[in-house]
Amino acid sequence: MSTPDLLVIAGGLDPRRGGQERSIRECLTALAAAGAGVTLAAPRHPGDDIPLAGFEQLPVSGGTRLAQTRSLLRAAEGVSESHQSTHVVVSHLPVRCDLYVPRGGIYPEAYARSAASRPNPARRFLSSHVTTGARKELVRRERRLLADVRGPMLVALSEYVAEQGRRWYGLDESRIRVARNGVDLERVSAGRPLDRANLGVPDDATLILAAATNARLKGVPQLISAHRRLARDDVRLLLVGGDPAPPARGVHHLGPRDDVPDLLATVDALAHPTFYDSSGRVVLEALAAGLPVLTTRHAGAWDEVGDQGIVINDPRDAAALSAALEEICRRDRGQPRDDVSMGRHVAGLLEIAHELRTRTR
Repeated sequence: MSTPDLLVIAGGLDPRRGGQERSIRECLTALAAAGAGVTLAAPRHPGDDIPLAGFEQLPVSGGTRLAQTRSLLRAAEGVSESHQSTHVVVSHLPVRCDLYVPRGGIYPEAYARSAASRPNPARRFLSSHVTTGARKELVRRERRLLADVRGPMLVALSEYVAEQGRRWYGLDESRIRVARNGVDLERVSAGRPLDRANLGVPDDATLILAAATNARLKGVPQLISAHRRLARDDVRLLLVGGDPAPPARGVHHLGPRDDVPDLLATVDALAHPTFYDSSGRVVLEALAAGLPVLTTRHAGAWDEVGDQGIVINDPRDAAALSAALEEICRRDRGQPRDDVSMGRHVAGLLEIAHELRTRTR
């Protein structure tokens, strides 16, 4: 099977902004390793560490978020149109393309789940019913893109995202493919245990990691409350990323870190009681490291956890979360998983691209 030339459209590739952008970087690297000629269209060049066949800069202008969003999408549309005859166009933005890969999931689902994560009922209501101009624009563009019978294939990172496409836009099965997300196994396996004393954690404590750029969306406040209910000094939470958590006994907040593989090698389990994740990259990394995992059915990777962890329905279910946290502390580290690699995602993506190119010849 020959490898098609791809145009990949992305809004950003800064890993400091979260798992979505790191995933795009890892995907581009894996595509190049698979022999695909990849031209990237993005606001900024990702750097020389990613081998590209070409680069198209997407200029962004405007003084408001809405103006910048429209500017970005307009530029992406132009680049997509200019490459349609020579490339399979893979877009992470809602613009005309062949394969639409929404790394953050379907927009209305992401926004609804973000609203659900707000603890104040009034704020939940307002977040559900009052959206910014930029959000409205993204939803409008996505709805128009997927409502078009000649529109792109939705390539979902998980069965959860595929279900969102059916529920929000009524997509037929012929318009949906699943190419499960993955992670860089070499990066995860290169992790080395850190000195717990330098983290302020006793050597004999059961250490639970929670990594989240957006702590509220990822259920960190609920996790801290569940930890408090345990009332055990031998169980510590290690929080990475996001805003500093309020001081709490047995909770250690490290702030943003770029050594997650080392942390995965240091801790005893991962807790990710998220309100929403299209795939749940940190869950996949934990599985790749052999860690027990606690997560929810709102993480796309929940159905891959299996016997290696515990999945609850709702992070707001305090009793269920507390019981799951207690149980995960008893689990032992298992064998690292090699079936959650970025290679599987890229293989699926290239197979879909080949199918599309063959069908349209």
